Amino acid sequence: MQPLSSAVRRTYLIVLSVFFVALIPLVILYAEGWRFSPELGMYKTGGVFITVPYTDVTVTLQGEEIGTTGFLQRTFYIDDLAPATYVIRASREGYYPWERMVVVEPKIVTDTRVLLAPLEIERTQLVLSGTSTGMRIVTSDTLATYRILFATSTTASSTIPVDMQDGVGLFIDGGNLIARWIDEDRPVPSNFCVRPLSCVTEILLERDPNPVLSASFFAGGVLYRIKDSGIFFAEMDARPTPRIVRIDTDPVSDYRIIDGMLIVKEGSAYFHLDL
Repeated sequence: MQPLSSAVRRTYLIVLSVFFVALIPLVILYAEGWRFSPELGMYKTGGVFITVPYTDVTVTLQGEEIGTTGFLQRTFYIDDLAPATYVIRASREGYYPWERMVVVEPKIVTDTRVLLAPLEIERTQLVLSGTSTGMRIVTSDTLATYRILFATSTTASSTIPVDMQDGVGLFIDGGNLIARWIDEDRPVPSNFCVRPLSCVTEILLERDPNPVLSASFFAGGVLYRIKDSGIFFAEMDARPTPRIVRIDTDPVSDYRIIDGMLIVKEGSAYFHLDL
């Protein structure tokens, strides 16, 4: 086999050098998130990070399944997305379907958290004695404690939060329920942002002809009671389609969070509701 002539070797070297020089900018652009499509031309990509604090939840993005959660898999990260509005859905048997519209912007990861509410809420009546299904025997001291706690009311104020959690305060202002970001030392979290670069410091959770009487953080969402309407469980998010579920329809029912449990009082009866 004859060795290549110096002229051929020189030609190969020049071609490869030109190809390498031309390739470097493309590699850099790709690493920085630039992509090309006939419809959009050159654009910078973003991503979505989804947290799902439940197992057996199927998650889709724009109708395409991206996975199902398990014991170890509770988050999903999807990158290389063109700037646009995307619809994320999550479904689990026995629960209301969840949906969120998120805006992806260049070089930014948009995050969201799934909140599921059961189609049927398990109710257990708390009694001193009885063997019927749906009842749980508790001590007289426990019921006495419940009576005291339910006799203590929370005073609504537009300036003092009725509950606080992770830098967010719940305020009842003019009968409306408002979530406010009150931690001045940290930037507002993503659920206060309509899009990554457009955030607010207040979210109106409920405006009803009847006033909101009380509110609490619970199970990743917000519980609140409306006069003559019952008790509701809501998602706290400024983006479209936050989930709101009525969990008790008795117009005079009341609730308390006691030892991490949701206790509802209907008349003289007490119930434990499992969300």
